Amino acid sequence: MPERSVAPRHATAAPRDRGRRLVALAVALVALVASLPVLLTYLPYTPNQDLIFHLYRIDGIARGLADGQFPVRMQTVQVSGYGYPVSICYGDLFLYVPAVLRLMGLSMRASYGAFVLLVNAFCAAATYLCFRRMLSSRTSGLLACALWTLSPYRLLDDVWLRGAVGEYLALGFFPVIAFGVYCVFFPEREGAARGGWAWCSLGVAAVVYSHIISIVLAFVLFAPVVVALLVRRHDARTLGRLALAAAAALLLSLAFAVPFLEYYQSADMRVTAKTAAMTRSDAANNALMPAQLLFFLPRVTGLSYALGEPLELEMPFSVGWSLVLGALLWVALMVEPGLRGRVARPVRALGSLVLVLAVLIAFMSTAYFPWNQALPGPLDAVVSVLSNIQFPWRLLGPLSFALVFLACLAARSLAAALSPGAARAAVVALVALSCVEALAGLTSYMTLADALPEDYVGVDGQGGVASSEYLPVEADKPGMIADADPAPEASGDAEVLSWSRSGVDFELEVAGGETGGSVSLPLLDYPGYELVSEPGGCELARGDAWTLSVEVPAGFEGTVRVAFVAPPAWTASLAASAATLVGCVVVLAGPRAGARGCSRRALWVSR
Repeated sequence: MPERSVAPRHATAAPRDRGRRLVALAVALVALVASLPVLLTYLPYTPNQDLIFHLYRIDGIARGLADGQFPVRMQTVQVSGYGYPVSICYGDLFLYVPAVLRLMGLSMRASYGAFVLLVNAFCAAATYLCFRRMLSSRTSGLLACALWTLSPYRLLDDVWLRGAVGEYLALGFFPVIAFGVYCVFFPEREGAARGGWAWCSLGVAAVVYSHIISIVLAFVLFAPVVVALLVRRHDARTLGRLALAAAAALLLSLAFAVPFLEYYQSADMRVTAKTAAMTRSDAANNALMPAQLLFFLPRVTGLSYALGEPLELEMPFSVGWSLVLGALLWVALMVEPGLRGRVARPVRALGSLVLVLAVLIAFMSTAYFPWNQALPGPLDAVVSVLSNIQFPWRLLGPLSFALVFLACLAARSLAAALSPGAARAAVVALVALSCVEALAGLTSYMTLADALPEDYVGVDGQGGVASSEYLPVEADKPGMIADADPAPEASGDAEVLSWSRSGVDFELEVAGGETGGSVSLPLLDYPGYELVSEPGGCELARGDAWTLSVEVPAGFEGTVRVAFVAPPAWTASLAASAATLVGCVVVLAGPRAGARGCSRRALWVSR
């Protein structure tokens, strides 16, 4: 009897390794295409957009770290150093990366360019990994990687034209949230990770630390999906995993949420002075015309103008035809009875839900949605909350992700219902169209954008605070910007003998004279400033234009130290978030039983 030949182990491992290398190359290529403007010898920008505001934030963190603040709470590079609580009101965890690069001596162009490249690489890799696990398919993972990373709204509008750092960071974590939801509801299915609820928590918390408004955008998309899945599956274990995910997300977010909520309640800022009627009116004025969603290869330049302004001045608010055609492929599968019947029932239900959500979100982004109309009952309150996204076109983010999901679901189902060859052809066509849209859009942007000088301070004319959301209502913004070298000023019989400054901390030698007086500091009177020296009768008070002043009594002469002191609750919340992060890492790094090799078939191909 002839001896049966057995292929060496390395003979089967070689094709697998080759496939992994090709996947890694494809993911890297997508990230490189998305980062093409980094290869310019200057930093491109569009005047009156968001980029300069975020560059100030990066330098503000770098300056704060150099001054000994950690974490940085109050920044001093804006408005001539009067102090700006942007690190309290706007999550900046991930901006520590370019800030550290700045401290290492890199230019802003190099620091920000490296940051954008890292963000695009993370987005491409995370999207591939999450969708490959959820759909049990490398091909579907690569399709999601290309469609999401290169989607016109995320890439052209957010990353480059607007330079909306917080929002494009937040959108990069949407695939992580989706994978976490999959693990919560389908832990026994192929691709689900053990302790996968922690991925959901980490994704939600990452959105909080990136862009608080994007929590609303994530909620609009993921909350209905979670509710629908709960209707289908609400056993004790599923509810327990969901509760763990929610509790961990809350604890992870405390380090930002506690200072943020405290400031929103106690600090008199312009952003908190806006009424619901004002936010709804602003939303209505910035809604889109439906045709804008379907523009093909528009010019990538312009600003967001009020509804009715000429479109030649408007930003290119398009979801991209690669995403539209991908969603239409899903519709075609559901319309054809012969193919529809070969798609698993749970998949059909989930796809139908996402399709309905996509249509609803698209409608909400347009002028036909009742943003500024009185509605009955709780609907009016819901719209008031939604209007806090400020611009309805921000909904193009979750809309794009929903369309990406539909396209990948269609490609995966097509492979099972028709043939793998047909699915591969559809994937190649959609990826090719996505690359065309991205490359044409980036070329347009690079051609039309201005070159930002390395010394960008003052270019925006706004002192680095953009629309001044976090300034006190009565602050003298023009006066602060004009005061390029602010110093303490004495009034009455008080006198400043000497002074020094480190960030927002001041040390002064003052004398009160015979009748006393006050010393006005070049600091805005935000909550958190304290006299950290023996007061000797000195007190902090609010001076003109909402600045901070030291009231010096008669006969006093000595040292006064004023510093920004984080309340104990802030420190406790930071410790709680750090401990929860360690716990999530331990859960995800534990035994991986159940993560792979599941005996049941993948959800996407089962009946």
